[in-house]
Amino acid sequence: MIKWIGQHIWDFVSRFRNKVILEDLTESTEEYTIMVTTSGELVKSTHPMERSRLQIRNDEGSTIPAGAPLYSKGEIGGSERIKVGIADANDASKMPCIGVAEAEMNTSSTKDNFAISQGVFNTNISGFTGLSDGDILYVDDSGSTPYLTQNKSDITGSANKIQNVGIVLKTNGTICQGLLVSAIGRTNDVPNLDSGNIFYGDTGNQATTISLNSVLGWHGSTTRIKILPSDFVADDVGRPVMINDSSIGSSSVHLKTFGSASAFVCVNIPTGYKATHAMIHGSDTSQNYKVYEANINSSTVTSKSSATSIGTEADITDVTSSTTNYLLIEVLSDGETDEFYGGYVTITSV
Repeated sequence: MIKWIGQHIWDFVSRFRNKVILEDLTESTEEYTIMVTTSGELVKSTHPMERSRLQIRNDEGSTIPAGAPLYSKGEIGGSERIKVGIADANDASKMPCIGVAEAEMNTSSTKDNFAISQGVFNTNISGFTGLSDGDILYVDDSGSTPYLTQNKSDITGSANKIQNVGIVLKTNGTICQGLLVSAIGRTNDVPNLDSGNIFYGDTGNQATTISLNSVLGWHGSTTRIKILPSDFVADDVGRPVMINDSSIGSSSVHLKTFGSASAFVCVNIPTGYKATHAMIHGSDTSQNYKVYEANINSSTVTSKSSATSIGTEADITDVTSSTTNYLLIEVLSDGETDEFYGGYVTITSV
């Protein structure tokens, strides 16, 4: 009987041979988790469940400071641990950020290293200037500590990736003393865009870039407005300007006026541009043309060039586009043998 009782007592005690220790389980309104330590003990997590951590290993080749943004270099086998390096907005292969280093990581310690991907991070991150509560921190492109910046405008160049990793909760201006981390693993901001470019949807319904110059100006040109034969109108002689096609079989056509009548050209200056030069091409270089500024709401014209020989470029007084103005070019002729071919107006952005 005694032997039987002793055997059952031993079996009962054997069930508790591994320690089960529950530490600091005081009542709390926050939800904590129970964790297993490396020695097999059960302990309460140091942070509420709202804080999300990833198991990682330093694969940077040098010490990673606490708070540095990290990118994934792949899983270590099937261990559920991720090799990481320091994220860099200037290197697409080192983005996106998956979290910030929970603590400083050297190159020799391979266990108990974590990245905070979601939640409050209260370890100091130094190296800022003019930091304020509520600032958004982005992955920096400088490659130097603290590897984060609140100045999105500093991350220049269309190749750079822009990703915010959290909101500053507390700071003294140079040290981030509290950070609400939200590193969702993707560059979640509008990509950088080179000066003078815009985004547009391509045939694959994807956002791509195009030079703004190619869609603005005059039919995509930001330097020249072509003057075509169709842009010429006759003066009050009572006869129109005409295309002389008598030699079209010999590959030659030109514009002419009736008798010695003058012709006029009206040129609209694109919004955001100014006209700086003009040119009229024709056969009779002894004849002149002259440039004026006119308006759609007035009969008044203002001279913007001296009389200039046909075939010679006129450096006009600059005329900046307004809601009412345009260029008026008077072209002289001394007979129907004078040929007009066209011309141009030079423009530049303002």
